[in-house]
Amino acid sequence: MKHIAVLILAIAAPVLADSAAVEHPIYPPPLDTNKWTTKEAYVERAGRVMHLSEADMLAIIPEQNGFIFCGCPNCDGGAQENNMAWNGPDDPLRVHCRFCEMNFPNDQYPMTESIEAPDARGVKRTWRYHKNAKGNEYHFAARARYHAKAAFIHSYVRDLAAAYHVTGDLKYARRTAVILHRMAEVYPGWNVMNDYPAPGHKYPIVGEFPRKKYQWTGKLVRWWYGDIPTRMIKAYDLIYDSGELEKLSKEKGVDVKEMIEQNLIHAAVRFIRENYPKTYDNMSPVTYSGLIAAGRVLGEPVYLHDGIERSRMLFETQFLFDGMWHEGSTSYHNQTVSWMDNVIADAKGYTDEKYSNLDMGQDIAIIRRARAVEKRLAFPDGRRVALHDAWAYQKPGVDPDGPGRSLIYNDYGHVRLGFGEGEDAFQAHLHFSSEMGHEHWDDLSLVLYAKQRELLSDIGYTHGRWRFWTWETASHNTVAIDGKAQTRDKRAGDVQLLAIEDGRPVQAVEVSQLGAYRGIATTYRRRLIAVRVGDNDAYVVDIFRVAGGSMHEYFLHGNSDVRQTAKLNLDLSPVPGTLLGPDAKFRLPERESDRGEAPKGKKLAYALFRNLREATTDHPFNITWSFDDETIDAKLRTTLLGQSGSRVILADTPQIRPMNQEGSPDASKLDKHWRPSLVVQRTRGTGDTGEALLESVFMAVHEPYVGEPFVRSVDRDGDKIVVTHAAGRDVIDSSAVARLSVQRSGKFLFQVNAEPPVTGDVLEVNRDAEQLVVTAVPDESDLGRVVIVTHGDSSTHAYLIKSIRRDGDRAVIQLDGDPGFVIADSETRFVTYPQTKIAGANRFRIDRVTTTTWQ
Repeated sequence: MKHIAVLILAIAAPVLADSAAVEHPIYPPPLDTNKWTTKEAYVERAGRVMHLSEADMLAIIPEQNGFIFCGCPNCDGGAQENNMAWNGPDDPLRVHCRFCEMNFPNDQYPMTESIEAPDARGVKRTWRYHKNAKGNEYHFAARARYHAKAAFIHSYVRDLAAAYHVTGDLKYARRTAVILHRMAEVYPGWNVMNDYPAPGHKYPIVGEFPRKKYQWTGKLVRWWYGDIPTRMIKAYDLIYDSGELEKLSKEKGVDVKEMIEQNLIHAAVRFIRENYPKTYDNMSPVTYSGLIAAGRVLGEPVYLHDGIERSRMLFETQFLFDGMWHEGSTSYHNQTVSWMDNVIADAKGYTDEKYSNLDMGQDIAIIRRARAVEKRLAFPDGRRVALHDAWAYQKPGVDPDGPGRSLIYNDYGHVRLGFGEGEDAFQAHLHFSSEMGHEHWDDLSLVLYAKQRELLSDIGYTHGRWRFWTWETASHNTVAIDGKAQTRDKRAGDVQLLAIEDGRPVQAVEVSQLGAYRGIATTYRRRLIAVRVGDNDAYVVDIFRVAGGSMHEYFLHGNSDVRQTAKLNLDLSPVPGTLLGPDAKFRLPERESDRGEAPKGKKLAYALFRNLREATTDHPFNITWSFDDETIDAKLRTTLLGQSGSRVILADTPQIRPMNQEGSPDASKLDKHWRPSLVVQRTRGTGDTGEALLESVFMAVHEPYVGEPFVRSVDRDGDKIVVTHAAGRDVIDSSAVARLSVQRSGKFLFQVNAEPPVTGDVLEVNRDAEQLVVTAVPDESDLGRVVIVTHGDSSTHAYLIKSIRRDGDRAVIQLDGDPGFVIADSETRFVTYPQTKIAGANRFRIDRVTTTTWQ
C-alpha cells in the first residue's frame, strides 16, 4: 500500500447564516446578444444533463474524490499528464486520450495497483490505477471522477440555475436544487488530495495537515485556491426564492437550505480559512471571489470583509509600482488582473457599516496601471511579447496608444523602442528584470519585431519535458559567461541611458546588469539604438559589452513559431555532437519534473544545440534569416563586426512553441520543430585576448527588410559604427557612457549629451501627484523627456517626464506615472513590491537630447 498523508480538519460550530435577510438574487447572469449569454445559450447548455433522469444524473456525482492529472500509457502526446478528456455524462466512468483517442480504463492497461485509505468520514476507499515499467502512474477512474465532479461544480449547476433565471421554468431550479443537495451530502466525505504530475505525488491525505509540505492540494478542486465553490454559491443564490429548495426539503425530511449552507458553503469557507493562511499569489483572487460571494449570499459580513481586505493587500503589496505583477510573466499578470476584475465585480455595490456602495476598481489606484500592462507588452499584431513564463499564442490586443511608440516599465525592467503604426510598426525590446516568481534567466535579452513578424524570439512558456530549455540563458538573445546560466538579482538592471522621445528618428537605451553574473562580470551592459530610415524601414545597432570570466557567448535565435532557414556568409565546417562537446554524455528529461543529467559543471541546455556548423574569424560577417514559407516576405539580416578569436557557430535549437496548443501542449512534437540559432563564442587565450581579463564588445546591426536589403554596408571606424543605406550614410558614435550621436551624411541627426546633462538632488517625492521635487533645473530647450534617478545603493529608475515647472530655487518634475518611492528619515522606501528600503540620498539626471530634420 502506498504512503498516505494525513489531515485533521478542525470542526467548528455551525454558522448561523442570515441568508434569509438577503435580497436574492445578488448575482443575476448576464443576458444579452453575446452568443454565450443569450437565453437560448443558457437553455442549450442546461440540456447537457436535462435528458438524464434525476437518479442517473445524481449518480454521476462521485462519493470518492479523484485526480486531475493522468497521462496516456499508449502514446507520447500531451505534456504535464494533461492527456485525458472526460467522456461526458452519458459515459461518466471513462476518459479518453485527446491525442491517440484510446478509451480508459481498458484491459490493455489494467488498474492492478491501488491506494487504500479512509475518507473524511472514515469510510474505507480504494484508488485503483495502472503502473507501467517506468513507474509512471495512470489513474484513469480517478480522472473520470474528478472531471465528473468538476462538470457539476463549474458548469452544469451554473447553467441550470441561469436557465431557470432567464426562463422562469422551475424544472431547471429543481435540477439545480437536487445537485446542490447531493453535493452537500458527499462533500464532507471527500478526502483532501495531493495531486501533482509526477510519480508518487498523487494520493489522498488523511489526518494532520502541514500545509507547507503539501502545496498541491485541494478538496473540492485540484488546487485549494478554488476550494470555495463560487459558481455553486451563485447558483444557490439564483434559485433561493424559487420554492424548489423547500419542496426538496419536504421530500428529504431535512432543511435542504441549511444543509447546503452548513455542509457545503460554510464548510468550504472554513476549510480555506482554517488550513490556508492569507496568501497573495496569482491564484489568490479565486479564493477572494469565493469569500465575497459566500459572504454576500449567506449574509455573512466576516467572509466579505476578509475577501475585500485580502484583495486590497494583494494590489498594495504584490504589484510593482509601474503596474506589473511581481512574477514577471504577462500571462500570470493577466490571470491575476482578470480574476481580480471578477473579485471587483462580485463586491461592487456592497454596503454595510464598514463600506458604502463599494467599488474597488475606483478606490485602488494601481488597478488602472495594472490593466494597461497587457496591451502595452504586446506586438503590433496583438500577440503578447512572451517574456518569462508567458504564453506566446495569447493575444491581449494592440497597445491603444500605438504599438510603434517607445515606452519603459522601469520597475519591471523592460524598454520598448518603436517606430511606425499598425501592424507595420517596428519594435525592439530590451529586458532586464529582477528576481521574480516565474522568471527566466534572460537579463539584457533582445526581442525584435518588424515587417509584421517576430524576428528574434523569446520562447516564453511551455509545459513538457524540455521546459528547462525555455528558461535557460542560452535560449535567449543575450550573452552567457563561462557557459553558466545567469543568476537572478534582487533588483532590475540599472538604466544608464534612455532616449525615447516621441517622433524622434533615433530611440536608444542602455542598461547595466552586473547582478546577472555577480562576482564574475565586471562589465555586463547592452545598448540598443533604433534608427529610422525613411518611412518604412529601421535598423538596430546592438552593442553588448562584457568583461570577466573565461568565455563569452553571444546568442541570437530566430522565430519560434514558423520554420526558417539561416545563411551565413562564412565557410562552415560540420561539428560532431552538441554544444556540450562531441563525446559528452548526457540525459535529457523524460518529464517536466525531471531535470535530466549533464556533465559536471555543464548546463544541459547546451545539449539542445544540434547540427553544428562552425567557422573562426576575426572579421565582420552576416547572417540572414528567412522564412521557409514563401508567402512570408519578412527577412532579418544581422551584421556582426569582427572581434579577434571569434568562433561562429550555426546550430539548430528547439522552437518549442509549435507544441503549445492553446495552453495544451503536445510533447510528441518537441523534436520535430527546430529554429536556426547563432552562437558567437570568445574564449580567453584565443586570438589576441591573451591571458588577461577577457573583454568582449559584440557589435551588431539588425536589419529587418522585405525584398532586397536597404543597408548597403556596415563598417567600423575606430569606436564608431558606419551604416550606409538607401537614405545616406549614418555614423554612430556610441563609445562613451551616457553619450550618443548619430550623423547622417555629415549632419548630426541625433545627439545625447553633447553638452553635460543636468544633474541635482531629489528633495521630495509626491506619489499621489506623481511628482519629484528637485534642485533647480535650467530652462533649456534640449532637455529630454526622461529623468534617471540614482538611489543611495547606485540602483536607478528612469521616468518619463510630462513637464517641468520652476518653483523658486527648486523645480517640480511632473512624471508620467508613479515614482514608486517616498523619502522619509533620509531613507528611500519603495511602498510596492518588494517594499525595498535604501539608505542615502537620491540624485537625478536629465540628458540633453537634440534632433535635426531627418527626411
